[in-house]
Amino acid sequence: MEHETLRDAERKLLVIDALADIVTDKPLKEVSVADVCQKAELSRSAFYRMFSGIQDAVLWHRNYGAELGLYQIGRTLTCYEGHLVSVSLIAAAKPLYAARAPSKAGDEAVFRGATTRGHVQAMSDVLTRRCISISPRIAYTLEGVAASCYATVAHWIANGMDLSADEFAGILADAYPARLREVFDRPLTPNTSTAVMRLLGAMGQ
Repeated sequence: MEHETLRDAERKLLVIDALADIVTDKPLKEVSVADVCQKAELSRSAFYRMFSGIQDAVLWHRNYGAELGLYQIGRTLTCYEGHLVSVSLIAAAKPLYAARAPSKAGDEAVFRGATTRGHVQAMSDVLTRRCISISPRIAYTLEGVAASCYATVAHWIANGMDLSADEFAGILADAYPARLREVFDRPLTPNTSTAVMRLLGAMGQ
């Protein structure tokens, strides 16, 4: 995903838009690749060049949002900005995530494990680059932050996303202990991602 071009991502987002539209009328488990191809006006071969199946498309979207926002916290974005980018993408595909909420426990465990591990690793990398040692206490704190953020997002999705993305991003940013947030709110480098700038610009940042 690191080497994915903006154009590639935009093509994949069209598939996600189609999926989000389809699941307003049909359960996610009943959606076929043919349904998505018809809605998105693309061939099956074009779909399979991007994804291995429907669940792979959903997983890509979750990972894309995390890579673009969540995992950039302290690197190129503040806590609030990083969460805003991620939750804005989720909110844009709200019907799809609402449809995923009652998914199989095993599928959700895969999502949760991958996202929280990535979050912890991203935070650890930032601290290491700032020459802050990852003591057992800090490691435990990072794991707690990642688990808390994931659980809060899952609750937001399951309960209809009744808060706006910007309000919700503020709640997530407040989950960081003050001393850690102080570090993460001073990004190491400016963010030059066109996709990120578009999302933040759309939210008035």
